[in-house]
Amino acid sequence: MIISMPRRCACTFATVPFSPNAKPTAKKFWSRGNGRVLGGLARWLEYLPKDHPDRPRFEAHFKELSKRIAELQPADGFWRASLLDPDSFPMHETSGAGLFTCGLAWGINNGLLDREEFQPVATE
Repeated sequence: MIISMPRRCACTFATVPFSPNAKPTAKKFWSRGNGRVLGGLARWLEYLPKDHPDRPRFEAHFKELSKRIAELQPADGFWRASLLDPDSFPMHETSGAGLFTCGLAWGINNGLLDREEFQPVATE
């Protein structure tokens, strides 16, 4: 798997289909990879000094990714392996869901994310 971080705050991997339902030409935005980024940013921000010159950039990245992850949450609360093509592998992706939940909860508890907006996503 090839992981990258494009400017739109999402990890993607090689477009090799991993299920018969996958669209072979569609970019795959990997749930687990994006979860690692969101969870990693939460851990990074936990220890990054408040006055660090790059902190605003990391906070903005964390907020942007959190918002997009929240928008992509399916009605049943579990993200799929491919965030933009959930039908390609329709089973629940528990690693990504767990990492998203931890990252979102950290953002809520530390005042970076609005509790009213993000708590329903984190607890779904």
